[in-house]
Amino acid sequence: MDIFVKRIDTITSEGYARLMSIPLKKKVVAILLAIFFGALGVDRFYVNDVKLGMFKIVGTVGSSLLLFAPIPGTIASIANLIWKIADIFISCKQVYNINYERVMAVIGKA
Repeated sequence: MDIFVKRIDTITSEGYARLMSIPLKKKVVAILLAIFFGALGVDRFYVNDVKLGMFKIVGTVGSSLLLFAPIPGTIASIANLIWKIADIFISCKQVYNINYERVMAVIGKA
């Protein structure tokens, strides 16, 4: 945090203008996407994690197809639900990291 404060203190007006024009991702959007569209991997696509987003789609389709087999389907559905709940928190952390990297990239150049 000290590095961040030191870099902010030395930023020029041009650097400040670049800092204010950074497109930041919103945590609220990530949470809502994870809650309502998490099964489709939309929250992962939002945080630029395409591979895991595709894997979530495959997992959802796979667990849906397994519903015809009662015991494996139930286990797969429970595992998928736990993954979706955990992804709410993971997506928030990834949004924080993406925003931090974007800000530090601008501040580092200032």
